Amino acid sequence: MIPVSRIIDNYPNIVDFFTIEWFESELKKDQKDIHLLAKQLTFDEDDDASFIYLEHVEKCLNELKDCIKQNKNHFKGFTHKERYHGILAEMEIGLMLKEEALHLLDSTNF
Repeated sequence: MIPVSRIIDNYPNIVDFFTIEWFESELKKDQKDIHLLAKQLTFDEDDDASFIYLEHVEKCLNELKDCIKQNKNHFKGFTHKERYHGILAEMEIGLMLKEEALHLLDSTNF
């Protein structure tokens, strides 16, 4: 099992959304009821896939900080199991569009 302290030490943007208490509460739930992000901590600490996933979520949260701050009420749903996938998909699309826009700006001669 991956310790919660490892999340706290390495993923500050995730911790802005998901508190220590939230992780501890989720980890007490039955496996079928646990939030996907917390479920990553239930896997073996040597499981690179969990850390790749956590890095991806951390990157989305970091790169879209300003958008998230402007839409705090919407993004509060990120901690809810039922809304997590949809909001993560929105962030992934937003990140992709942001990166594409920056790429286009870099390649244009103004």
